[in-house]
Amino acid sequence: MNLYVDASAIVKRYVIEEGTSETDHWLNQARVVASTELCFVEVHAALSKAVRVGLIADRIARRQGDLWTREWPNLFRAAATRPVLQAAAELAWRRQLRGYDAVHLATALAWRSNLGEPVSMATYDRTLWEAAVAEGVTVLPVGRP
Repeated sequence: MNLYVDASAIVKRYVIEEGTSETDHWLNQARVVASTELCFVEVHAALSKAVRVGLIADRIARRQGDLWTREWPNLFRAAATRPVLQAAAELAWRRQLRGYDAVHLATALAWRSNLGEPVSMATYDRTLWEAAVAEGVTVLPVGRP
């Protein structure tokens, strides 16, 4: 499986919460795991937010952030090129997506097109999940986040 992950999915590798075990399963089953460069910052921001809302301690979040930084080079980073960003702008209008979510979906679609193979997308963002389904992407978790 070629797996595209957004930050809402990959962060579950670093913060134990609902969906962590299934996300780990997908990551282990994937032939290639990809995301956009923006995901690097998004995961760090999610870890920071987890501290802010009291979900995890600062020292644990920083340790997990360091782990993410070390593991980040193992992901294929699908480029958010000018055509991908243009497609993202169109998706933002068509599917009423936030900016980064539109970039994630456009990047996943471009990666699928470039590979010429199926790509599954993992996201726990309901709006992005629904938009990806509407765009013909196989989305995990099956059935809705």
